[in-house]
This record gives sequence, structure tokens and C-alpha cells, in this order.
Amino acid sequence: MIFPFPDFIKYFKSSPMTISLILVNCVLFISFFLDAEKTNYNSHLLDNEMIVFTGQKYMEYIEHQNVSSELWSNSRQYSKDDGLQMRRFGALALKDHAFLSSIDETEYSGDQIKLKYWKDLCKKFFQQYNSENLTRLGLSTIQNHFNNWISYQFSHANLYHLLSNMIFLMLVGILLERMFSVYTVALVYILGGVVGGWFYLSQQTDTFVPVVGASGSISALMMFYALSETKKRIRYFYFLSPFQGHYGMIYLSPLLMVLTFFVSDLGDWVGSSDMMSEGVAYTAHIGGGLLGMAMAMLYKAPLFFAGRKTTT
Repeated sequence: MIFPFPDFIKYFKSSPMTISLILVNCVLFISFFLDAEKTNYNSHLLDNEMIVFTGQKYMEYIEHQNVSSELWSNSRQYSKDDGLQMRRFGALALKDHAFLSSIDETEYSGDQIKLKYWKDLCKKFFQQYNSENLTRLGLSTIQNHFNNWISYQFSHANLYHLLSNMIFLMLVGILLERMFSVYTVALVYILGGVVGGWFYLSQQTDTFVPVVGASGSISALMMFYALSETKKRIRYFYFLSPFQGHYGMIYLSPLLMVLTFFVSDLGDWVGSSDMMSEGVAYTAHIGGGLLGMAMAMLYKAPLFFAGRKTTT
């Protein structure tokens, strides 16, 4: 494990934009998401039997509806008789807006009494999910208004998500504000989030699950700094093991961030490209990172980013 570790105690007070961005993220989390982890859908739809049943009905839906070629081809790999596969497929079904919104209009085979009970559970689940703050403030295929492109960058699913992002925002923000104006930091943050969100949506056409978090914006900040200050040496903290000599500080090129973060995210995305793999929005990280790289190339041109600071 290795990550940039500037002297944040010394320089934190001289990083007003970084402080402001952290405060906005924290205030929004406390105001809207502090109780998000306590949300209890309390639905029998999530019981093992019903989630397997949902997976089986989702297979029927795919067979008879005009769905994307990727969704169709991936569904061919699974069997209705395999309970574990259908449980995973059922979990995926509950993230498909088109599937849930067409529950009443779609005809399914089987016990009609059980089907009616299942449809009622799906509709209640769908209504509750749509009322959550994460859904309203996040960015998704159905919630992609102008405000969502901004609000999702300051929204976090849980406390761990917030803290991990804010730590990296603090570390890279301090580095940037020593070299560039506060306006440059803000611009890269916002545009990185926008491009990261667009890249996420371009790869998530079959789900209405929102993306939230500052990761895409932070990736943009990291890549912008790494490619615009290639000749400098910055301090990193490395940890291999708790034994003496296996951890400590080391000065290396900022380009190391490209390898440890961007290339790592790219590999994780390729490795989890199967639609059944869910978790971190690697596509948002990659989109934000690409924006940061592009802006670093613009910075290399003498006409851009005249607000550069001189440091010693």
C-alpha cells in the first residue's frame, strides 16, 4: 500500500478550497445521509425464496422484452434451476428500472396468487427506493437532471465512504493548492465529477442504481496533479508490513499515482466488467481520471492555467 502523504498539518490552513469542499461533503452527509445505513426496507422480497423467484421472473422478462444485447447474452449463462445464480440474478433485477416499472404490464407464468403477492412486494420496494435521498441526489439513468450532476459529487452512501474520500481529497487537495489557484482546484473537481458521471452512465444503461461520491472528482484531481508536475518529487507513505523498515515515508514522482490509482481502477473495471459484478463505480473513477489527464495536457500549453503559484 502506498499513497501521497504531504505535510497536511503544515499546509492544511492554506488550502481554503480543499477545506470548503470537505465541509460541503460533510454537511451534506450529516443533513441527508447520516441515517442511510439504518434504512430497513423490511420487505419479504429480499427473503431467499422471493429473491430467487425474482431472478426467475427476470429471466422471463429478458426472454420476452427488447433488452440490451449485453443483458441478453449474459442471461444465457445462467439457469433458472440454480438457486445461487437466480439469487444473484434477482438482486440484479431489483436494480433494473425498466423491469420494476413494468411489473404490472408484463405477463408472467406460474401461480397467479404468488405472482400477485410478488408484484405487490416489487411495487412497494420500488416506491421506497425512489423516495431515498441517495436516489434523489445521486446520478442515474432516471435521475440525471442538472442538479444531480453536481449533488452526486458531494453525496456519500455511508460514513466509511465519506471518510475514505475526504482523506484522499485532503491529501491531493493540499498538493494542488500549493501549486494552483483555488479556482483551478474547484474547476477540476467539478468537471472531473461531471465526466466521471457521464462515463458511469454510458456503461450502466440497464440499471437505475445511482452513483454517489467524490471519487470521480478526486481521481481527476490526482491525475491532473500527477501529469502536470511530473518532474517533482512528493512524499508518499508506504506500508508493506508492521515490521521495522517495511513502512515509512519515501519521496517519489507524482506519476506513481497514475499506476497505483488510475491503472489499478482500469484493471479492476476490466476484471469486473461482467454485469453480475457490482460494487465500486470504477467507471466514474476512470472518467474523472481521464478528465484530469486532459486538463493536465492543457496546463502544459502556456496559455492555460495562468493562476499557477510559485512555491519553494
